[in-house]
Amino acid sequence: MDEQSYLKDEREEKEYKRHLLEAILVASITESSSKTPTIKEFILSEIVNGTIEYIGGRFGKKDYQSHDYNSIFVVDMFKYLNSEMKLRTKRTLDTKVATALKELCRTHPVNPGGIDIHYRTVDLYDIFEDICPISPQSTFTPPYEMLIRIQKEFLPSLSPAEKNDIEGIGKAMRKYIDNDLAFLG
Repeated sequence: MDEQSYLKDEREEKEYKRHLLEAILVASITESSSKTPTIKEFILSEIVNGTIEYIGGRFGKKDYQSHDYNSIFVVDMFKYLNSEMKLRTKRTLDTKVATALKELCRTHPVNPGGIDIHYRTVDLYDIFEDICPISPQSTFTPPYEMLIRIQKEFLPSLSPAEKNDIEGIGKAMRKYIDNDLAFLG
């Protein structure tokens, strides 16, 4: 594979992950609630628990509110998601969706420019911060333009299995979103 093809594939994968996250957030919207927390750790927890519940795993075992601060949250959540996805309990995710979700939640080290401090992060955080820029608000409502773009452009390009998984995860994660919003007060 030449460099241009590699870069094109990498760009398409990154774009797919972004649109997948946006589509799951859109799918989590109900008539009574369209807000999500702006705290990226809550979003990671909601996506992971929604996915695990959707596939029939042991959901709700870990979340940001009850996290043990003696361990690394992103590492714990990735291990939790990965182990539950391996069990393949009630249903198996579409391969493309499963791969993208694992990549969104897979941890990687960060060393901020010469500082002797290292920490771990996930792609989901970077993509969510791009979707929902940091603001003084504790909640975020997906903008109308994003809803239209997801409904008119992204979802029609997907297989029925991908669409079902996105809708199922979004619906399953709503209760975790509502719980986190109640926690924020």
